[in-house]
Amino acid sequence: MLRVVLDTNIYVSGVFWRGSSNQILERAADGDICVFVSTEIIEELKRVLKRDFELKENDIEEIENTILSIAKMVKSSEKVDLVEEDPDDNKIIECAIASNSDYIITKDKHLLRIKQFRNIRILSPDEFK
Repeated sequence: MLRVVLDTNIYVSGVFWRGSSNQILERAADGDICVFVSTEIIEELKRVLKRDFELKENDIEEIENTILSIAKMVKSSEKVDLVEEDPDDNKIIECAIASNSDYIITKDKHLLRIKQFRNIRILSPDEFK
């Protein structure tokens, strides 16, 4: 089974809009792909939902619980300094390393520019689906 890490922007797009990000979340819910997430990714998602969508705490918690029901939590142990333009994006790569993932799915141009790190391919949601 494919092992995948989704960037925060994929969760946001997949929760609020139909399209390739939503289809990827549906594939995870159906058990077609194995999705991994870290505490750092969840914390960023919660910040974005509060800041950009002004959601209430219970709505944010519901989204978090839904994600945790379709994704496996991993603890990132190896730190990387690969994304110079936006060091905060390194947490996505660190989660992929910790979970031994095959793919990172993102809309982030800094990550997409890398294309591959070790054996982890970095794709947009349209390229992946």
